[in-house]
Amino acid sequence: MDLPRLNILVNKNLYKVSEQRLQQQIINTLSAVEQAYYDLLFARENVKVQMKGLELAQRLTQENKRRVEIGKMAPLDEQQSQSQEAARQTDVTTAQQTYGTTQNT
Repeated sequence: MDLPRLNILVNKNLYKVSEQRLQQQIINTLSAVEQAYYDLLFARENVKVQMKGLELAQRLTQENKRRVEIGKMAPLDEQQSQSQEAARQTDVTTAQQTYGTTQNT
């Protein structure tokens, strides 16, 4: 085989390799975009779940406060529910921050 034909054959093979690399890069990019989309959906739903948890914790705190006022519950139990409410508030804040970061991604 002469040198020009050998160069053509080598260049064809190099072209095929570069096409395969391009296809792999496209697949990787599409996978990353798809994963980011599902991460965004999860983060959005997580914010909703955490907000509902906070709402329930606030309701429990209010009910416990009424129970303490009428003498059916110890004040320590009310403070425990307030602590749980504060923890749920932290969870909401964290979920919202994660959602914001995921939106940017």
